[in-house]
Amino acid sequence: MFVFGVAILDQEEFRRYALPGIRRAQESDSLVLERPGPGSVQEKYNSILDEACRHDDLEGVVLPHEDVEIVDDNFLATIRRRFRDPSVAVLGVVGGRGVRSIAWGLGDETFGSVTVTRVVPHVDERITETTLCGVPTGVHEVDAVDGILLVLSPWAARELRFDEAFSEVFHGYDVDLCFQARERGRRVVVEELHAIHHTLQVRGEGWVEADVLWQHKWRAGRRPEEPR
Repeated sequence: MFVFGVAILDQEEFRRYALPGIRRAQESDSLVLERPGPGSVQEKYNSILDEACRHDDLEGVVLPHEDVEIVDDNFLATIRRRFRDPSVAVLGVVGGRGVRSIAWGLGDETFGSVTVTRVVPHVDERITETTLCGVPTGVHEVDAVDGILLVLSPWAARELRFDEAFSEVFHGYDVDLCFQARERGRRVVVEELHAIHHTLQVRGEGWVEADVLWQHKWRAGRRPEEPR
């Protein structure tokens, strides 16, 4: 069985975007865990993982942002195929190689694509575009994937946790978790999972502080091996 978990800051966004996508993708035995209210995204995700791990038949944990809508009719089937390889720990829709900071998109290579809707300033309408990251299609092993949609294998759900040292800032939790997986000899993969990111706001505050924390943790001789 799969667990879907969402850290909710805005109930309206969750019910408009993430929840319909989860309902589209979930199966009859899937578990949906909502974490609204105060607390960091790291704390909420760790709570979701703790609860998910109580299930012996766990097949994976899906963590979409509240403004991300899954629109893939083969979503769980695709994940099941990928997790047949026990070396795969984390899946995402976009990511990069040669990552040297929490800005994974500034690495040496980027992969994947995601449909994004954006608000037109001063006009009551939205535009839709497809954001391509380097190679838009296919399956690619990477250093890190973006946290808009994370899928954790049963091993990752049981063995890894989001570093709550990052709890004071929103950013960096995704790249940090991916580096944890790779430090343990597991793989991080960009997969063709179709989703729409309904971008409503940019959480820019705290980015520098998060990168300083990440650099201190991972650039001081504690670096995973490069992906094959």
